[in-house]
Amino acid sequence: VSLLTTMSMIRLWQYIFWGKLHRQPLTLQRQTAPSYAWMTVAPVTVLVALSLTLGLVAQPALNVVQRAANQAIDRAAYVKAVGPMLTEQDLRIAPPEWGLTAASQATELARR
Repeated sequence: VSLLTTMSMIRLWQYIFWGKLHRQPLTLQRQTAPSYAWMTVAPVTVLVALSLTLGLVAQPALNVVQRAANQAIDRAAYVKAVGPMLTEQDLRIAPPEWGLTAASQATELARR
């Protein structure tokens, strides 16, 4: 199948690019194109500005990201914020020997 596909692509290439012209070539007229230089300069400028800003303000950005990571890891604070009626005993994590998964712990909490 790949051989036939290659042969058909070669034939198409020959027909399209090396075949006879079916129409007269267009006469070229000199036209002035609008300047789109700002479309290439603007994205580069924005990216350079963002890179410089992140480089100069790396420590505050790192502090914000670190705080967000700590909040994402802190399960008890999240559960307290979402379900303030739960007690500290409800928030404890079951030891592995109990064989409870996170899903079954959530089910137990939901039943209470």
